[in-house]
Amino acid sequence: MEKRIEEIIQQTAFELIQSAKEKERLEELKRRHKEKIHIIPIKYRVFGGALQSLNIRFGNFIEVLMAKIIEEEDKYEIINKFSTNDKLKLSINQDVRNQIDDFIANNTKGNFSEINLRIGFEKLIDEIYIGQAKRGAVLESWSKDVDVDVLFKDKEKDTYYYMEIKYNDDHDTGKFENINSKFLKTYAGLIRELDVATREKITPILFYFNNHKKVANPHIPENYIFRGQRFFDSFLTTSYEELDSYIENVSEEKEIIKLFDNLYKEIVNP
Repeated sequence: MEKRIEEIIQQTAFELIQSAKEKERLEELKRRHKEKIHIIPIKYRVFGGALQSLNIRFGNFIEVLMAKIIEEEDKYEIINKFSTNDKLKLSINQDVRNQIDDFIANNTKGNFSEINLRIGFEKLIDEIYIGQAKRGAVLESWSKDVDVDVLFKDKEKDTYYYMEIKYNDDHDTGKFENINSKFLKTYAGLIRELDVATREKITPILFYFNNHKKVANPHIPENYIFRGQRFFDSFLTTSYEELDSYIENVSEEKEIIKLFDNLYKEIVNP
């Protein structure tokens, strides 16, 4: 398994770096930089832009990597059809959407304790399930920036887990509102889409790859937040420490360095 995980990391990193060389992506970078007056030559700015794009898309690397690692487990199945669309249209009961918006707005004020947050959140989850499972309810399509990072099924228990994946828990408190609203509304839409029999059949998970915690989340209680080690211990046979070490070391591997050298040559010194 350890060798397989190394191969997955290398393959995923390779695919990410290769994507930076896509002709359309580079042409778009050149077009944007030609419109700007600057003392740095365009070719260096384009290379810098390609690196910046890679840094931003490192979050996508973690999403792809986690999906592949979960899929390595015999007991799980990745539900790919929900993560292949750039924008996913999900149906949400209007009352449910209002309940989520109200919950987010009320808890943003910061007047909460972890115990009260857990009680209120469990009540909200019940209301979301009841509203989404209700037939004949007024629905609306919600597709603004909706994607499903990872949706997987426990084949033994016949239960689903929806994961919203972030690389690091380093958000300012003001960003929680949008992140958590999208998280809860996507979860609500998946209840309807999967037509699950009970709320226990699908669990929402807010996952951070790193163990770091900056501040308390005002909307999602800790039992629904899995930071690095906890998720691996709870769901996977793969070692989090070893995976973390692999990723840390991959940047110094000869093959990866060669990819970046070739990227530099193709853009700066063709």
